[in-house]
Amino acid sequence: MIPLQQAARLNPQQRVQFMERVEAAIQSNPRNLDALLSGASLNQTGGNLSAALEYLKKALKLKKEDVELLLWIGKLALDLRDFPLAKTCSKRATDLRPQDPRCWHLRAEVLDGAGDPETAITAFEKTISIAGENAELIFQIGNCHTYLGNNQRAEACYRRALDLEPTHALALYSLSSVHKFDGEDLEKYIAAVEKAVSANNNKPDFYTSGLYFGAGKAFEDNREYDRAFEYYKKANDFRRPKNEPDIARNFDRNKETFTVEFLEERRSWGVNAHRPIFIIGMPRSGTTLVDSIISAHSKITSGGELPLIEDMLFRRGLLNAERGEFAEAMQSLEIRDVKAMAKGYAEGAKAFVDYATRFTDKMPHNFMNIGLIQLIFPQAKFIHCRRHPLDTCASIYTHGMTPAHNYYKTDLARLGRYYRLYEDIMAYWRAILPNQILDVRYEVLVTNFEQSCKNLIDFLDLKWEDSVLDRNLGKSAVKTLSAGQVRQPVYQTGMGK
Repeated sequence: MIPLQQAARLNPQQRVQFMERVEAAIQSNPRNLDALLSGASLNQTGGNLSAALEYLKKALKLKKEDVELLLWIGKLALDLRDFPLAKTCSKRATDLRPQDPRCWHLRAEVLDGAGDPETAITAFEKTISIAGENAELIFQIGNCHTYLGNNQRAEACYRRALDLEPTHALALYSLSSVHKFDGEDLEKYIAAVEKAVSANNNKPDFYTSGLYFGAGKAFEDNREYDRAFEYYKKANDFRRPKNEPDIARNFDRNKETFTVEFLEERRSWGVNAHRPIFIIGMPRSGTTLVDSIISAHSKITSGGELPLIEDMLFRRGLLNAERGEFAEAMQSLEIRDVKAMAKGYAEGAKAFVDYATRFTDKMPHNFMNIGLIQLIFPQAKFIHCRRHPLDTCASIYTHGMTPAHNYYKTDLARLGRYYRLYEDIMAYWRAILPNQILDVRYEVLVTNFEQSCKNLIDFLDLKWEDSVLDRNLGKSAVKTLSAGQVRQPVYQTGMGK
């Protein structure tokens, strides 16, 4: 067997040579366990996680109770967001080896990733009971409490993690999201941030940028806005990509491909399902608030931010395809391909929601993919969340976000251009799909809350329920930057910042 460490040291040409030997060995004997595991190592270190997982699945048929193999598969499945498989493998691992903290830690991370932070907390605590307390595990429990809206418990966990490891960068950053700083504790927090910056200089760049975002938030809490902006700029500068891609490409390719004629010719190809309700808009525009409102209705479940549409594009090699390549690929689709996309979406959604019910998909950037979604689900409804451009862009710039956002959000001028492209494509979608998009303005929502809620429910062809107005009836964990805000009463403090 070629272990992962050895495979990682190979160059691409050597990896190809070894794979040829592996394939020959498997062809000679499909039950060759060493060859299957070697194939997994070579593919994983080469970045082909899906292929690696297929080799491991075959190996598991030969060694069904191998805990190390179950852990390997579970971690890969988690990375690939295959939560059903990750759940199965992590549960089997804990059953076979109940005193192994690695099994419980994987189980906890899988449950957390699958949107079940409450059960994940139990698994994290089981890990601690076996392996002992450490800062990372306490930090992860804190995150689960944040997702559940338990901010006091989350803060206690973050502070305990910092007691154990004072320079834990992500605990310091996360503390800023659940605590409001004042003059008394600001100085102490900034000193801790600066010390952690030095201690984490060999870590991935999001550690340092997270610390700077935390410092910015602390100064903003204390109304020291110039100092706050200084740190927000440091944080964004730290994450700015060296080679910034063409921000207009994906906007242009979607408008050029998904024309009225293109969609009309294929209107009968998709699946006429009303179940997914797509909540779209720029990040920080109110998507989480709208999701919490409509999922308080008894007929709707929140699916959270489902990456399923972009996963489809990624698997087809089209996520970052150029205009011509993208258009050609879409033109070459046949009915069976579109049906397969709908089926794939359904299978992916089942890891998060009961697909037999109506549910929300609040991945904000699906505003880019409305044409593809319309092809797959011709009767899909879109709730478009809008907020004043300055408030939206300021909020995006002053918050740490996943690397996928860095190419447009780390420079204010570039962010402004991106926002204008977003407004342009939304105008295009409204023009070709006039009855399927409901615009919800954040400023109107928070100033005329009840009527706005009624408009939302009416748009979804549902009967009104007073529960929609109850801000304490969130039915799911919230894993976004708005986790602490969404369960609070609706205020106007997010306007005009």
